Amino acid sequence: MIRLDRFLANSGIGTRAEVKKLVKQKQVKVNGKSIKSPNQKLKDTDQVMVNNQIVSALVDRYFMFNKPTGVITATRDAKHQTFLHYFREEVHVEKLVAAGRLDKDTTGLLVVTDDGQFVHEIIHPSKKSTQDLSSCD
Repeated sequence: MIRLDRFLANSGIGTRAEVKKLVKQKQVKVNGKSIKSPNQKLKDTDQVMVNNQIVSALVDRYFMFNKPTGVITATRDAKHQTFLHYFREEVHVEKLVAAGRLDKDTTGLLVVTDDGQFVHEIIHPSKKSTQDLSSCD
Protein backbone atom coordinates (compact mmCIF):
# COMPACT_ATOMS: atom_id res chain seq x y z
CA MET A 1 0.00 0.00 0.00
CA ILE A 2 1.15 3.50 -0.80
CA ARG A 3 0.10 6.84 0.61
CA LEU A 4 -2.07 8.98 -1.66
CA ASP A 5 0.29 11.98 -1.62
CA ARG A 6 3.26 9.80 -2.56
CA PHE A 7 1.30 8.05 -5.33
CA LEU A 8 0.27 11.39 -6.87
CA ALA A 9 3.75 12.89 -6.54
CA ASN A 10 5.28 9.79 -8.14
CA SER A 11 2.70 10.01 -10.92
CA GLY A 12 3.88 13.50 -11.84
CA ILE A 13 0.86 15.41 -10.52
CA GLY A 14 3.03 17.67 -8.39
CA THR A 15 5.14 17.80 -5.29
CA ARG A 16 3.74 16.39 -2.09
CA ALA A 17 3.00 19.96 -0.93
CA GLU A 18 1.12 20.65 -4.16
CA VAL A 19 -0.79 17.39 -3.78
CA LYS A 20 -1.82 18.38 -0.24
CA LYS A 21 -3.26 21.62 -1.65
CA LEU A 22 -5.23 19.66 -4.26
CA VAL A 23 -6.67 17.45 -1.52
CA LYS A 24 -7.58 20.49 0.58
CA GLN A 25 -9.32 22.00 -2.47
CA LYS A 26 -11.31 18.73 -2.86
CA GLN A 27 -9.90 18.08 -6.33
CA VAL A 28 -8.81 14.52 -5.47
CA LYS A 29 -11.15 11.51 -5.41
CA VAL A 30 -10.51 7.87 -4.63
CA ASN A 31 -13.14 5.47 -5.91
CA GLY A 32 -15.44 8.41 -6.62
CA LYS A 33 -15.26 9.94 -3.12
CA SER A 34 -13.54 13.20 -2.20
CA ILE A 35 -10.53 12.66 0.01
CA LYS A 36 -9.84 14.61 3.18
CA SER A 37 -6.35 13.37 3.97
CA PRO A 38 -3.31 13.10 1.69
CA ASN A 39 -2.02 10.38 4.06
CA GLN A 40 -4.72 7.91 3.03
CA LYS A 41 -3.36 4.50 2.07
CA LEU A 42 -4.25 3.22 -1.39
CA LYS A 43 -4.93 -0.35 -2.43
CA ASP A 44 -3.88 -1.65 -5.85
CA THR A 45 -7.53 -1.70 -6.90
CA ASP A 46 -8.29 1.94 -5.96
CA GLN A 47 -9.08 4.39 -8.75
CA VAL A 48 -7.58 7.84 -8.18
CA MET A 49 -8.85 10.95 -9.96
CA VAL A 50 -7.58 14.53 -9.94
CA ASN A 51 -9.89 17.16 -11.45
CA ASN A 52 -12.06 14.28 -12.77
CA GLN A 53 -9.09 12.78 -14.68
CA ILE A 54 -7.95 9.25 -13.86
CA VAL A 55 -4.37 9.15 -12.63
CA SER A 56 -2.23 6.16 -13.51
CA ALA A 57 0.90 5.16 -11.68
CA LEU A 58 4.09 5.86 -13.56
CA VAL A 59 6.38 2.90 -13.94
CA ASP A 60 10.08 3.29 -13.33
CA ARG A 61 11.99 4.15 -16.48
CA TYR A 62 15.52 3.15 -17.46
CA PHE A 63 17.56 4.64 -20.30
CA MET A 64 21.01 3.95 -21.68
CA PHE A 65 22.74 7.20 -22.63
CA ASN A 66 26.05 7.47 -24.49
CA LYS A 67 27.46 10.63 -22.91
CA PRO A 68 29.47 12.77 -25.30
CA THR A 69 32.43 14.95 -24.27
CA GLY A 70 31.61 18.38 -22.91
CA VAL A 71 28.42 17.21 -21.19
CA ILE A 72 28.19 16.89 -17.42
CA THR A 73 26.28 14.29 -15.45
CA ALA A 74 24.68 16.76 -13.03
CA THR A 75 20.97 17.42 -13.42
CA ARG A 76 21.50 21.20 -13.33
CA ASP A 77 24.40 23.48 -14.11
CA ALA A 78 24.51 27.17 -14.94
CA LYS A 79 27.64 26.93 -17.11
CA HIS A 80 27.57 23.55 -18.85
CA GLN A 81 25.11 21.42 -20.76
CA THR A 82 23.81 18.46 -18.75
CA PHE A 83 22.83 14.99 -19.94
CA LEU A 84 19.16 15.95 -19.45
CA HIS A 85 19.37 18.32 -22.45
CA TYR A 86 19.47 15.23 -24.67
CA PHE A 87 16.03 13.99 -23.57
CA ARG A 88 12.85 15.15 -25.26
CA GLU A 89 10.34 17.17 -23.26
CA GLU A 90 7.77 14.37 -23.31
CA VAL A 91 10.12 12.17 -21.28
CA HIS A 92 9.44 14.36 -18.17
CA VAL A 93 13.04 14.66 -17.04
CA GLU A 94 12.34 16.22 -13.65
CA LYS A 95 12.95 12.97 -11.75
CA LEU A 96 15.68 11.44 -13.93
CA VAL A 97 19.14 10.89 -12.47
CA ALA A 98 22.30 9.28 -13.74
CA ALA A 99 23.36 6.11 -11.94
CA GLY A 100 26.97 7.14 -11.58
CA ARG A 101 29.16 9.90 -12.91
CA LEU A 102 31.49 10.55 -15.81
CA ASP A 103 33.83 13.54 -16.04
CA LYS A 104 32.92 16.34 -18.42
CA ASP A 105 35.51 15.27 -20.99
CA THR A 106 34.81 11.54 -20.69
CA THR A 107 32.51 9.66 -23.04
CA GLY A 108 30.71 6.48 -22.11
CA LEU A 109 27.54 4.70 -21.15
CA LEU A 110 25.35 6.08 -18.39
CA VAL A 111 22.26 4.43 -16.99
CA VAL A 112 19.63 7.11 -16.48
CA THR A 113 16.52 6.37 -14.43
CA ASP A 114 13.86 7.71 -12.12
CA ASP A 115 14.15 4.62 -9.90
CA GLY A 116 15.93 6.01 -6.84
CA GLN A 117 16.07 2.64 -5.09
CA PHE A 118 17.86 1.11 -8.10
CA VAL A 119 20.43 3.94 -8.14
CA HIS A 120 21.02 3.52 -4.43
CA GLU A 121 21.53 -0.23 -4.81
CA ILE A 122 24.14 0.07 -7.56
CA ILE A 123 26.18 3.11 -6.53
CA HIS A 124 25.99 3.45 -2.76
CA PRO A 125 29.34 2.59 -1.12
CA SER A 126 27.65 0.47 1.56
CA LYS A 127 26.39 -1.94 -1.09
CA LYS A 128 28.89 -4.60 -2.08
CA SER A 129 29.12 -6.26 -5.46
CA THR A 130 28.36 -9.97 -5.51
CA GLN A 131 31.33 -10.51 -7.80
CA ASP A 132 34.69 -8.81 -8.02
CA LEU A 133 34.78 -7.71 -11.67
CA SER A 134 38.57 -7.53 -11.66
CA SER A 135 38.64 -11.33 -11.57
CA CYS A 136 36.66 -11.64 -14.82
CA ASP A 137 38.57 -12.82 -17.88
